[in-house]
Amino acid sequence: MAASLGLPFCSLPTMHCRTYGLFCEDTRAEILRRAERIAAFYSRDLWEFTGFSFACLTDVIDTEFVTFDVRGKWVIEPAFAQFSKSITEGEACLAGLDTIADFFGGEEINRRQLSQFMRLLGKLTKKENCAIIGTRHPSQSGRRSGTFESGSTGWSGKERARLVLRDPVYDDEDDQGGNQRQKFREPSNKRVLTRAKCNYAKPGLEIELIFENGGFKAAGVDPRAAPKRGQIRDLGADAKFLELLRKTRAQGRWVHDASNNPARYAPQVFAEDPDRGDFSKAEFKRAMTRAFGADRIKLVWTGGTKGHNEITENQDI
Repeated sequence: MAASLGLPFCSLPTMHCRTYGLFCEDTRAEILRRAERIAAFYSRDLWEFTGFSFACLTDVIDTEFVTFDVRGKWVIEPAFAQFSKSITEGEACLAGLDTIADFFGGEEINRRQLSQFMRLLGKLTKKENCAIIGTRHPSQSGRRSGTFESGSTGWSGKERARLVLRDPVYDDEDDQGGNQRQKFREPSNKRVLTRAKCNYAKPGLEIELIFENGGFKAAGVDPRAAPKRGQIRDLGADAKFLELLRKTRAQGRWVHDASNNPARYAPQVFAEDPDRGDFSKAEFKRAMTRAFGADRIKLVWTGGTKGHNEITENQDI
């Protein structure tokens, strides 16, 4: 129904980076099944997603990184040493813990224990220059209050940022008296992603999403609310460029990179497309340059005396 995504520290590089994940709720077969669907959602093959390694701990009993003795003194367990070693040897820049509570062997209501655990993760992120993302399930009180916090405010207090993903079909599950209604509700394919906390951005921003064919796509995003410049804007332009390229080819049309023929010039064609959003010709031109530079697209000669160069996605990367 809802999930919180907490980031204790975040220094993500803008380039492709190695990632490492530990999963306590899903088997290897389930993760690969989901990964294949996500890859297909982006019209890619699973083998193209390189640099990602993971381990499934569904059959492991002792997953805790730290535990606490009767005096409240913490004990760093072998699981943390193994986690740290995997990040070092794999040169990971991003690590995921699902769920992060499975790695905390203390009491969530004990803020001191929780703070020590989060500081341990923070120390590791600084040492390895690796961001750590942890997922959590919100508590009933967190859902009722709208904060979607889990167990203790100590989690949110030590995290650098927190995102909440929820199914809006459950938004009115509680009546005015605060008593939960005992009513089954069919989950929907809609989700709302909320920026619940961020040290470097305004909290409260929401994006409506739709789950379709294994992935999430934006729905109902107001272009006027989107950033007009910066990395997020560039990423949006890059995604829109590839989306319109696929649409054009699916319609039996083609585009190229020659500006002297505006009828086929990709940035010009896409800037006139009704599905362009609010991206401009100049932004699509820069997106095309980045896509060529990253080998996401390439020029292909169709052959023959009346052949032509056309832009296609590069399926070889």
